[in-house]
Amino acid sequence: TYIIDQVLSHGMLSDWYLIKQLYGLEAIREVALKMRHLDKPVLHFCAAYFAEPLPNSRCYNYAQSNPTHWDF
Repeated sequence: TYIIDQVLSHGMLSDWYLIKQLYGLEAIREVALKMRHLDKPVLHFCAAYFAEPLPNSRCYNYAQSNPTHWDF
């Protein structure tokens, strides 16, 4: 989980290919859906890549339930 989290958050495309080969798409999908914090671009990439609606992701629901301060 930690390695997949780090690659999704900070990795390069070559790292993505490596974890895809090592862990498989199903394991990456399960970890990505259960993660609490993902950047918006990473969240949208995972949703598009795995053909999952955004509300199925835990971090999407978590962000919706914790509003941030106003942006000025």
